[in-house]
This record gives sequence, C-alpha cells and structure tokens, in this order.
Amino acid sequence: MIYCFPIQNSPAKKDYRDCGRAWAAFKDDQVVALRYLGDMRASSTVGLEAWEIALLDNRFKRNGVAKKAAIVAGHPGCTPRGGYIGEKRLIETALEKQQKIQSRLFTEYRAKCRQELARYGQVIGGMCSCWEFVVVRI
Repeated sequence: MIYCFPIQNSPAKKDYRDCGRAWAAFKDDQVVALRYLGDMRASSTVGLEAWEIALLDNRFKRNGVAKKAAIVAGHPGCTPRGGYIGEKRLIETALEKQQKIQSRLFTEYRAKCRQELARYGQVIGGMCSCWEFVVVRI
C-alpha cells in the first residue's frame, strides 16, 4: 500500500524543500516535522589521511598516477617489510575505510534526526515529493 500525506498545509511546511528521502514525525495523522536523509553534510574525506585523499582523488587515472599521488602525500609506497603494494589494493583499502567512516557518520546522523523527530510524534521513513510525504507499506 502507498500512503500519501499532504505537507503544504501542515506544520511540516517549514521543513519541506524538495523531493528526497526523509523521516517524518506524525501526530494526529498529520506530518508535523521533516528531516532529509541527504542533509548529512559530512565531507567524504573526514577521517582519511592525506595520502588516502590523494589516492581517491586520482583513482580513475591510469599508469600508477594514483599510487604516485599517494606516495607524494605521505604513503611509504611499500609494506613495513619492504614488500610491493599494488595500486588497486591501496585504492580498495582507502575506499573500505571511507565507506566505514561514512556508514558510522550516517548512523549517528540518523539517530540524531530520529531523536529530534520523536519529540513531535511517531517517526516514519518515506519520501517527499510534490508537497507530499509518501510511505510504502507492504
């Protein structure tokens, strides 16, 4: 079932900006507040070292450019015992770290938003579109 709740003449009008996934607080079958998932403003480089940022910025370039950029930015270029580290493995490691950090930051952001909205009423996830909050229930 798809449920559509109007936003335009509700207290949540002040929070509505445009289409996007969001959480909404409901009270008396009315949307009273919204928080958008996309409002998490964490930089994609938060928590990364300089060499990881350089590596990710250059990851689509060929012929070892990304690894060279990482070395210039402070990566030793080899393992602690002097072994070779391939560029692909360096990129995979940096991407894994970036994804873990982003996942943790989003989890914190989600908890903060849901806690804020819980003060207004029941919290439900859905999507804002054309001045409506849309919820799909199976």
